[in-house]
Amino acid sequence: MLYFNFHLTLLDLQENDVQFMSKPGRMHEGLQVYSFGAVSVVIDNAKQSILAQTGDGWKSVHLGQILEMHRSRGGSRWK
Repeated sequence: MLYFNFHLTLLDLQENDVQFMSKPGRMHEGLQVYSFGAVSVVIDNAKQSILAQTGDGWKSVHLGQILEMHRSRGGSRWK
């Protein structure tokens, strides 16, 4: 079970039609990669941080930024 202590929650993202799914076999720095809509992320509960994959690599983000990234990509991998 994932634990979040952020302003937005997974429920908020799901209400905005953002699907949260694991990407089997995909790992980054020993952490499972997940799909938040069009955005690949890893969640580090120990550090209470989220990293999102961008065109420039993995960047620390918050859930609001993930939602913005998802919307700006419009379903494409990079935008």
